[in-house]
Amino acid sequence: MKKLRGIWLMIGLALMVHANAQESKVWGNYLINLPAGWSSSLRNGIQTLSNYNLKSEEPIELKLFPPESFSGKQDTLFTHVWSKLVTNILHGVPAPRARRFFTNYSEPFYQGFTELTSVEPTGYYQLNIFVHENTWQACLLIMSSAKSYRLVQAEWLERMLAVIPVSAKK
Repeated sequence: MKKLRGIWLMIGLALMVHANAQESKVWGNYLINLPAGWSSSLRNGIQTLSNYNLKSEEPIELKLFPPESFSGKQDTLFTHVWSKLVTNILHGVPAPRARRFFTNYSEPFYQGFTELTSVEPTGYYQLNIFVHENTWQACLLIMSSAKSYRLVQAEWLERMLAVIPVSAKK
């Protein structure tokens, strides 16, 4: 009986490790940890990652934008980047209020989100902007609804806080 319980315990641990498997991806000035097995495509310098190929999970799409330099105040950066990157996708939806966080490496990042339920394209859209020296990089998280995001919110906030400047890895 103990042997059988041990086998089930080992199978359970193996499944947990597989479910939590991650891939580190260099993204401009940063290293980001993403779930393993996601599909990836590159178009116009924007890398799009998704779990669409993993049929068992809630669909998630992540667009990673290349770094851009900036000068000026960080206070207005979120609205500027939203207007530049997201307004075209969401057909003029104004920038939401952004919250300021700091990564585990003391790098500032800004996060704002909106949910569209009656206007196409419907879904939950979260823009994260990371600031490193005189550059910014943005990633746009897209899910079907805010309700589905709440199920993975803690995991994704942890991933955003754990973004590492490439210079810190050297």
